[in-house]
Amino acid sequence: MLRAWSINLAISEDPKTPVYLRITDSIIKAIKNGTLKPGDALPGSRQMASLLNVNRNTITKVYDILLSEGWLCSSERSGTFVSDKLLLGASREKANASDTIQKNSLKKNMILFDNGLPDTSIAPIDELARAYRRIFSRKAKWQMLKIGSELGDIRFREAISQMLNHNKGMNTTAKELCVTRGTQMSLYLTAHLLLVPGDVILIENPGYRAAWNVFVHAGATLLPVEVDNDGINIKRVKQILTHTAVKAIYITPHHQFPTTVTLSLSRRLQLIELSNQYGFTIIEDDYDTDFYFGQRPKRPVCSHAELNNFVYLGTFSKLIAPAIRVGYI
Repeated sequence: MLRAWSINLAISEDPKTPVYLRITDSIIKAIKNGTLKPGDALPGSRQMASLLNVNRNTITKVYDILLSEGWLCSSERSGTFVSDKLLLGASREKANASDTIQKNSLKKNMILFDNGLPDTSIAPIDELARAYRRIFSRKAKWQMLKIGSELGDIRFREAISQMLNHNKGMNTTAKELCVTRGTQMSLYLTAHLLLVPGDVILIENPGYRAAWNVFVHAGATLLPVEVDNDGINIKRVKQILTHTAVKAIYITPHHQFPTTVTLSLSRRLQLIELSNQYGFTIIEDDYDTDFYFGQRPKRPVCSHAELNNFVYLGTFSKLIAPAIRVGYI
């Protein structure tokens, strides 16, 4: 039988955020700060709903999200528990994680490998056309032909910032954003502003070769780290850090390119700890985070408030059409 649950959750009172998301984030916060520990039992949905004075369906939705994201695990007839796979702090040292890469045998011509290009036949052409006509019908349309901020139109950056904050759990302002001509420009700017010749950067293997070429062009030394079913091998990352000064790590955690595996929650949290401890920058290329099929998309590694050093790259080319060469940093 589950023991009584008396923890007090610090639930946000932000009226703009749905109640179920506020409760979800409060439980995640309790797990992160150690109030809830791996293996701790949570009350049933009826009991939790009674404790928080909300509808039971709300709690069911909260648990579904936390289970899908890996914060919780459930056992039939036993209940719901904080996942014991969240290896934080000292508990991580005791774990015997398996980092074996599973090789799949694929028959010839069964899979078409590309960069995940969207289907242009369903692009919102009519909506785009109406938007362009509306813009160019304004009285001060001639002003748009002037050179504006090198960072991009302020209203556009404000809209992107709002999207990142509301949809991806980040905390950005328009001043922190730079609009680019696609991800390749974002990678080029990031590499040449962050890296100097001789700097070491860790990359996923296999990975996005176009990004590798940009880092090599900036004079960096690339160290590949293998990828398995849980994403980049954090154990190997840690081994490298013990004897090599690393400036940055480049990752595609949502759907790793080209394997499409998603970086597990446990490894995300470990990578954040290592970044803060060793001072290297996480370069997160979140090229297709808008494609998901669960309760809600997994939030970027860079959305975790405790991460100190990061560069986040996004793009609209994968969402609308390849010709929409608009990205952002």
